[in-house]
Amino acid sequence: MPKGLDKIEGDFKKLLPKLKPLTKADALKQLKSITLALNTCWDREDDLRAALAAARENGHAGKSVSELDKDRGFKSARVLWEKAVAAQKKELTALAQMTVAAKSAQKDIDSLAKLTEKEAKAAAKGSADKKAAEALAARLGAAGKELASVVKCEGKLKPAEKFYALQYKKILDKMIKDAGKEATAEADLPKLLDAAQLKRNGARIKKLLGEILAAHKKGSALAETDARGAEGQLKTGARKLKDLKKLVGDYQKARKKCVKDIKAADNSKTLTDLLDGFDKSLKLADLKIRELASTVEKSTA
Repeated sequence: MPKGLDKIEGDFKKLLPKLKPLTKADALKQLKSITLALNTCWDREDDLRAALAAARENGHAGKSVSELDKDRGFKSARVLWEKAVAAQKKELTALAQMTVAAKSAQKDIDSLAKLTEKEAKAAAKGSADKKAAEALAARLGAAGKELASVVKCEGKLKPAEKFYALQYKKILDKMIKDAGKEATAEADLPKLLDAAQLKRNGARIKKLLGEILAAHKKGSALAETDARGAEGQLKTGARKLKDLKKLVGDYQKARKKCVKDIKAADNSKTLTDLLDGFDKSLKLADLKIRELASTVEKSTA
């Protein structure tokens, strides 16, 4: 093997440890970690919104985080949310570092590929040196493609995955400002039908319904022996029902506002069935809280 080609081979081998963690599989795994971290952020955000609503009901009218932190429930939920945001930001940073490393390695690979191409052209046709140069060029090409796939993964990030952590202060400020408002702004209603929002809010509706059903079950069981405990479950269920009514109510308004868009959507039937499911969840939740209220009233009579 010519000295030039031998040196290129040696330089490529030195690069291999650097290339080992820079695979498409690793990058896709990191993308998944970012998505999962964002889902956790959304879950903790929902918890924080619930804690904020509870704080307002308990008389905390503060307009700043420092004032609202006097409510233990709010502060605890805020801390957990901000930890989730920090974790998501860490996952984003890991992908950014992977991308930078891949771009740097790409330059090294491209440089070696050009040198290998010169060696291949200089070697006699059909010679061992020619075959060795072509084999090395193939390996360098494969490495380059793998690195390119890593770099492309950053472009697959969805806006929420990319900007959520950066905008968390704005999210918190808006959350505090909007707390207590009975309705979502008219202009924001169509956004509720976005796939990501539907997935998130669908999970939230399911969670709220589950909490209401649990309060109904526990309150009904306590009614005969612990009237005060049953009343506590009724208050918890009623608070969750209020949140559910607002959320489902917003979707009912969005449905009326976007009738044409829903009919024209490729997934029109699926979307309609989902919205129907939201309405059924609200009816069931309302029924269960009415039943529990009646049971509690009889137990305290």
